[in-house]
Amino acid sequence: MDTAALDRAGEQLDTFVGQVFSSLARKDQREKAGLYARGLMLDGRRKSMQPMAQRLQVDHQQLQQFVTTSPWDVTPVRKTLSRRACDLIDPDAWVIDDTGFIKDGDRSPGVARQYSGTLG
Repeated sequence: MDTAALDRAGEQLDTFVGQVFSSLARKDQREKAGLYARGLMLDGRRKSMQPMAQRLQVDHQQLQQFVTTSPWDVTPVRKTLSRRACDLIDPDAWVIDDTGFIKDGDRSPGVARQYSGTLG
């Protein structure tokens, strides 16, 4: 992708993050939300804090604190995301199956075996 296309993609992501996380009261929270979203969008198999932080070239504590201890209400963010999704796909019904994500690895702490609709 050329530089101009990357710049446009970055601007579009910034606009998206600005809309989705507009309910966050503090500027630093909105900035961390942007970092987190960018980290999720970048190439890379692992989307945990440390690998994402390495790709973003930031301290992983910034991402970790945003997700785990920063006081922000997830409800308005989810509402904004669901409205945007409905505008794009105009669904007749929603079916949510949280068992479809395959666990990565066999040594995840605190994770017991569970049914997976994807694996059977």
